[in-house]
Amino acid sequence: MKKVLVLLLVFVSLVSAASAEGFNLSAMTTEELVSLRDAANAELAVRNFQTKEVVVPTGEYTIGVDIPAGVYTLINSENRTSLISTYETDGSLDLTFNVSQEKSVGKLELIDGQKIEIIFDSIVFKPYEGLGF
Repeated sequence: MKKVLVLLLVFVSLVSAASAEGFNLSAMTTEELVSLRDAANAELAVRNFQTKEVVVPTGEYTIGVDIPAGVYTLINSENRTSLISTYETDGSLDLTFNVSQEKSVGKLELIDGQKIEIIFDSIVFKPYEGLGF
């Protein structure tokens, strides 16, 4: 049964890829978009694709060296409150905020050369995935 499902998903993917030039998302209904999203998620599951989450312990880190540049959601990995500070590429303080079980950072963009400091407890960095609508 799994092989049949995989073959069906591969076939749908190939047909979709072949017609990608004429692919117009704005012309699709909401139901069609949801169906397409579900099919894409199923294919990603078949490929064992996982959103990467990394626990970063307390310390100072350079973006682009220790942590890849990108847009992240930050959540606390334990039950304590952590203090996060980001610094501009010239070393000046940019942002300071607390992260706890009740309060996460929904979206934080980090660029090469910036520094980030984590105090009190480790933080889970995960790629920002939007607001979830």
